[in-house]
Amino acid sequence: MRLVVDTSVLVGELLRAEGRQRLGDERLDLVLAEQMGTETKVEIPRRIGTFARARGLEPAVADHLVEMAIAAVDANLTVLDEAVYAAAEDEATARCQR
Repeated sequence: MRLVVDTSVLVGELLRAEGRQRLGDERLDLVLAEQMGTETKVEIPRRIGTFARARGLEPAVADHLVEMAIAAVDANLTVLDEAVYAAAEDEATARCQR
């Protein structure tokens, strides 16, 4: 199944063990625009750092969580060129309006 996600939703799911497992499922093909793929790689460590500090987690635990989150994304992530993504986005928007 192909799933187009945005950075916020993707990172939010990656903070949860169940979300990482779901997103790491080989039957799932995650699709992000190039810009969102870059944002995700920046946002994961930032959000996990905040998450870890709020819960009093050790830095090593936070680092491990970052590694697991990035591995889950890399397992099934397809980063599309902005032009290709824009064309697909137009098609998806048209479907939603039906």
